[in-house]
Amino acid sequence: MVTLKIQSLDDIIRAYLCGLGFTGDKAAATIEQLKTKLTENGDGDAAVEALDHLLYQSARQIFKNSSLDKPQLIALLKFCYLRSNGAQKWGGSVFEPSAIDGKMAEQLHQEIIHMAPNYVLSHMEPQPIEIPQPGKLIKKIFKHKSK
Repeated sequence: MVTLKIQSLDDIIRAYLCGLGFTGDKAAATIEQLKTKLTENGDGDAAVEALDHLLYQSARQIFKNSSLDKPQLIALLKFCYLRSNGAQKWGGSVFEPSAIDGKMAEQLHQEIIHMAPNYVLSHMEPQPIEIPQPGKLIKKIFKHKSK
């Protein structure tokens, strides 16, 4: 298991961006872009939550008709972004809902995998359960052995 030592807001953002496929100069430029939107309060969880919220706003913009909850919608955007190599194509524009154009949204829509439909419960009449009677069971066993 890999252990990361988080030292600053830059490290938190870099780790988050690595999960989205960012490397090198693209990551450095995006870190500077995102640092202006986040406040450094020393809490890594708050920074990740703020980054998730930025992605959620973009996901709502891209997947307008989706009925998924917030965590699922963020996961769907991350998945489609990774599959389409979005870090190299669009860089940090995924964190700007206003910067998302129709072409980007269309390409991300092409990467969607469809989940299995929800299950449907149907009504079933109760079935009578036969409780085995020890006497009858023993007779059946010996009856079959004698044949």
